[in-house]
Amino acid sequence: MLLNGEFMVKEDGQWVKIVGRGFSLQETRFDDGQWGLPKQNILHRLAEACGVTNEYGNTKPQDVGALLGQYAQFQITVGLTEKSGRKYLNENIKLAGIVPEGLPLPEFDQSLLYGINFTGGNDPDAVRQLRLSVKNTIKRAKNYEGSQIKQDIENPKPASEKPAAPPVQKPKAPSSRKQPEPESAFQDDNFDEMPF
Repeated sequence: MLLNGEFMVKEDGQWVKIVGRGFSLQETRFDDGQWGLPKQNILHRLAEACGVTNEYGNTKPQDVGALLGQYAQFQITVGLTEKSGRKYLNENIKLAGIVPEGLPLPEFDQSLLYGINFTGGNDPDAVRQLRLSVKNTIKRAKNYEGSQIKQDIENPKPASEKPAAPPVQKPKAPSSRKQPEPESAFQDDNFDEMPF
């Protein structure tokens, strides 16, 4: 799901799905003289919820990549709507805030996190797994022609080989040695001298 949403536009006579709205990375100067993303910016609010703001409580555009792999709480709505006899999938996601203290955080495979760059160095599997709306939005960028990402999208490299699964370890057989009995912490049977 995309935090920015998706919508359809007509391009060359065909309907194409693109990213709904981009996030502004323009910095604002605050009263204390510091610069950062405006407080109402969704990226700043997300950084605040994840605890990745700088020492002044601001978020800089170059620090947005630090949000990859962080935890936050979202409100998600998914449903089908019918119009003119066709069914459409509607997805809506909104930032709800920080993860409450004491709530267990799920574990996930960090190798599933990707960042995509126009200048290259992209994992072929990451480019292949991009949502169609993201690819279509990238293709609409002014600097798409001649960029490395254009080559990555239009001429994908072969899928990288998956790493071999780690060998399965057999459980060890129990030792035939007898384990010593732990000593009792309280060995005195004289209960008359106890203060309670």
